[in-house]
Amino acid sequence: MKKTMSVSSLYGLEMKTMNESSNEWNSLNNDPQMYFNETFVKGFYKIVWQGASNDTRYLRLYINYGEGYSQDNSLLLGVLNEKENTHFKIVKFDNNVKDLRLDPGDMPGEFKFENLSFEKISFVSYFRLAFEKYTNLYGDESVLQLIKKGYRKWREHGFRWVITRAETLLVNHSSDSGMQQSYESYKYVEQEPMKYIESAIDPLFSIILPFHSGDLQLLNTCLDSVRRQSFTKYEIIVVGKNIAGLTNYFEKSQLKLVEVASDNFMDHINAALPNISGDYTFVLEEEDFISINTLYYVSQAIKETNSDLIYMDEDRFMGEEHFAPLFKGEFIFSDIKNKCEFIGPVFVKSEIMKGNSGLNHYSLLKDNLITQSKVIQHIPHVIYHKRASVSQWEEGEKEKIKIIPFYLPQYHEIPENNEWWGKGFTEWTNVTKAAPLYEGHYQPQIPTDLGYYNLVEDKNIRERQVELARKYNIFGFCYYYYWFNGKRLLEKPLNDMIANKELDFPFCICWANESWSRRWDGQEKELLMQQIHDEDSDKRFIEEVIPMLKDSRYICIEDGVPIILIYRAELFPDLKNTVKFWKEKCRENGIKDLHVCMVQSFGQQDPELHGCDSAVEFPPHGVYAAEISNQIKGLDPEFDGNIYNYREVVERNLRKKNSNDYKWFRGAMLSWDNTARRKKSSNIFFDASPAEYEKWMIGLIDYTRKFNRKDNQVVFVNAWNEWAEGTHLEPDTKYGHGYLEATQRALNVR
Repeated sequence: MKKTMSVSSLYGLEMKTMNESSNEWNSLNNDPQMYFNETFVKGFYKIVWQGASNDTRYLRLYINYGEGYSQDNSLLLGVLNEKENTHFKIVKFDNNVKDLRLDPGDMPGEFKFENLSFEKISFVSYFRLAFEKYTNLYGDESVLQLIKKGYRKWREHGFRWVITRAETLLVNHSSDSGMQQSYESYKYVEQEPMKYIESAIDPLFSIILPFHSGDLQLLNTCLDSVRRQSFTKYEIIVVGKNIAGLTNYFEKSQLKLVEVASDNFMDHINAALPNISGDYTFVLEEEDFISINTLYYVSQAIKETNSDLIYMDEDRFMGEEHFAPLFKGEFIFSDIKNKCEFIGPVFVKSEIMKGNSGLNHYSLLKDNLITQSKVIQHIPHVIYHKRASVSQWEEGEKEKIKIIPFYLPQYHEIPENNEWWGKGFTEWTNVTKAAPLYEGHYQPQIPTDLGYYNLVEDKNIRERQVELARKYNIFGFCYYYYWFNGKRLLEKPLNDMIANKELDFPFCICWANESWSRRWDGQEKELLMQQIHDEDSDKRFIEEVIPMLKDSRYICIEDGVPIILIYRAELFPDLKNTVKFWKEKCRENGIKDLHVCMVQSFGQQDPELHGCDSAVEFPPHGVYAAEISNQIKGLDPEFDGNIYNYREVVERNLRKKNSNDYKWFRGAMLSWDNTARRKKSSNIFFDASPAEYEKWMIGLIDYTRKFNRKDNQVVFVNAWNEWAEGTHLEPDTKYGHGYLEATQRALNVR
């Protein structure tokens, strides 16, 4: 039965008109709340609502099961944006509900919201919605494939597995249509020039262009974007060496040339300051360009608000392709930790700019400009375009992002694998047997530099891996740690590395705390090694790893605190109390604290629900993309796996952001193709390449610089050596060092 909700009370909210049927609301603070005095019995519900907002608002639903409201019993319901339409989400109430609270965003401002209803879902409706969701995501052509796969999975795992998968699809993937179902590739299209009518109150812009590279092609692109401006009241100050020949680009009244012999960026800025005549100053880097209406939009904003400082949306570009747009209006500026990195290029009143002459670091200059500006305005247009290239300048003061790939140790024999899979089994056994499934399919994937190594028997293999990683600025490895109620598997590579104190390379561990089975997917069918989680076992785990945490090479964040990753948080009966015990035990043993990071796998998103300190992305978990197997030429007719569009995955993930306040480490995968393990039932991400991966990494590194604290400047990569999953930084015959080189370039992009 459908239940339409009526608001019982409000906090920090008011209706724009005193009319109960009104759908227009005004949020008065950063924590608006709606309360609903309605009860529900436990079960699945379809929640429907309508609404819109000029600023993106994330709706969070708090559920009172009788013990009050808490973050633990809350969920991200959906999003309000400029598109006014109907949204829905399937939720599961674990117990009977006493009442509900809805928080419509974390910002003041106006929005529309109405027709909130809850409808309990029957068993039949439950599967019908899951079926509809699947076809929405993957297309009508996938229906027959779904039926075949469902039947096979039912035969293999039983009906409970089918129910669990339907629940996962609905609860984790069925957010409103604006969040998940629609996908449009980002494309930058230059606007038509605005009609500018000169006015006496128009500001004059002084554009400082430091020129250092000597690359005239870059400079031409940058200068052309200024010459084409629809707003023409500006002067440009080019600062650099041997620049006398640039007088042909602009009228003399618009161009000033300042010769500087220094190689320091701030020396160029400081040399330009005495030559500023404009009301506002703007620093345009030589590698970048601005849109045709950039100065027009800024001039209009100044006329309206007389702002001290104006910033704008931006994107990245490589060649002719634009990617990674940053829509800064989706964030509350006062909440941003790294305002200097986040804000990007700015227009600032020249009197404020001139008052900061003589500084040595650009970041310090921008920090001062932000602090000293009383009125800061954002222009909601992508009008600055930043080239994805290595900086021409020394950037010694900038923190280097720590790149940490996951490391698989299954490249040596163990008695258990010999018993389960046959004598001599290692990861290479599957890798070498892989066969292509369609035209151009890259299988098997063959290693080059390091060959088919054995991590126990081959001398100096870890030294060679570390040397290769260091060459391309990899910070350290995150080893998978296999611990089953006191028994370890595949422990020798990590043990040998720890014992070899001369191997000075950072490391940490990810407890791969799931059972081993013949399916290679953690499902407990044909169980080989069972993972046991109980109070005693989970406490003994930390006692075993404490000596490792004290190793000087162990990776620490946040003031020297060691980090442990947990692969499957949902398998613990009470991870919150387990984490508390681990932290206490570490402190008892002389360790300052412990940082527990939850891997975002199997639908888990919010680490605070499990008592963890942070979360890390772990693609392909949590990624969305079209299933395109029906578009693949020459596909094996017996193939019953999935093929997805890697480029779509990259674009979607470049637009992801953390809608909550928890610490979030970004993560990328190079590609994904587990044909070696799953054969004709594999999952494959089509069109993966070093170039697409490089775009992904550039976006994640940008995000990390802008939103993470200095001691949380970490990006994880899946993986260093997952050869059977088709994602490895280690060189192969097709791409050589391509993925390592792409990682290094992304890390060094300014």
